Amino acid sequence: MNYWILMFRRLVLVFSCVGVFLGAAWAADNEIARVGNEIIYDSDMLFMISSSAGDQGDGMRTGLALIQMDKRARLEMARKMADELLYAEAARAAQLHESPEVSRMLRWQEIRTLAGLYLAEISATWDLSDAAAKKYYDAHPEEFIQAEAVKMKYLALPASFDVAQIVITSPDLATIEAVAEKYFISADLSSIGHSDWMERGLVRAEFEAPFFSGDRVGVLDPIKSEGVYYLVEITERRPPRQMPWEEVSTEARQRLERHLLTAEAEKLKSRYPVRIDEKALTELGKR
Repeated sequence: MNYWILMFRRLVLVFSCVGVFLGAAWAADNEIARVGNEIIYDSDMLFMISSSAGDQGDGMRTGLALIQMDKRARLEMARKMADELLYAEAARAAQLHESPEVSRMLRWQEIRTLAGLYLAEISATWDLSDAAAKKYYDAHPEEFIQAEAVKMKYLALPASFDVAQIVITSPDLATIEAVAEKYFISADLSSIGHSDWMERGLVRAEFEAPFFSGDRVGVLDPIKSEGVYYLVEITERRPPRQMPWEEVSTEARQRLERHLLTAEAEKLKSRYPVRIDEKALTELGKR
């Protein structure tokens, strides 16, 4: 799934949980601990508990975690957070945060957090109901076609074997085993591999035409890939088909979500132009 979709979903869960369950505590913001000039507020501690509890947005896991944390456990957590602040203060004093590597790391942590927060906010207005997903499905039937696919068996031929002598013409040569026996192929037949469904458009270029140029099953002429010849037997074919709504309702909702995400990005590009230097990309890492 798209990185940003996962990001904003996590942030929605964390912040909605904190907002629902801990809003009053945030308003109070009592001081829990102090390290130098840095302060740990109760909202900081509650936020860390919510994050580590993996709350689902209703505050239940955070509430359970708080119930299970006695005074000793809370003190231990406060000490760990204070230690982290202590180390951070020492890092600032040593000016470690000014190094290019740390600056970049902090910059991108901020960028990803802000991006996730923005998406969490706008996604709250999106209609991702079954009705909206069905409407998207009906408007984009081409996105829900199950591609043509094949299942196969395959055998790597020995490098010393002359593939030119193999001629697949007889019905008797319908299996890899039959071909191997006829042409005295010395390969270990126990090494014959079996594939799951392999879809058109997702196989290597050298396999695309042999796999999908016909509709028969059986052994194909040897195919060369990365310097190795393979004997391939198509064992089953699956024609393309339009997938019914009942099978793809979840996928349709995900595609609608990606569609709305892309639309939001395009809208923002009118305000913040994006330019990618492809020449610079080709030179990446060369200096």
